Amino acid sequence: MKSYAIIFALIGVLFGCKKESVGIGSGELEDGIWVEATHRKDTLVFQSFENGNLWMTLYREREDRNGHQGPKIGAGPYDCKFTDGGISLYYTLSSYYHFNEYSFEHTGTKLRIGDFYEGTGTVKTFVQANR
Repeated sequence: MKSYAIIFALIGVLFGCKKESVGIGSGELEDGIWVEATHRKDTLVFQSFENGNLWMTLYREREDRNGHQGPKIGAGPYDCKFTDGGISLYYTLSSYYHFNEYSFEHTGTKLRIGDFYEGTGTVKTFVQANR
């Protein structure tokens, strides 16, 4: 999982993405890395681009499926847009182009987001890893 995070971080640097802040909720969300607070196995990486697009990449632990190792379901890049009191996500690896709404709250070094990848209906808490 760490090697994937390093590769995507290097790709971002190579493409010249500059650090920007996106205003949401009660604070600002900067490009950065956020780790799930309880089990620390899932990681969110937010990256903003000069054209105004914001992407979020979910990194998950690996699992065995049919004798092959791969990331758990839901891992990969998401196109995201902030809405009033929430976040709208599109899983870019899906052939179905549709944004889904989830709850979203950001305060300081904590981020709370509706469970968009496991489907439990709960809210996941992430802590900022690069601060």
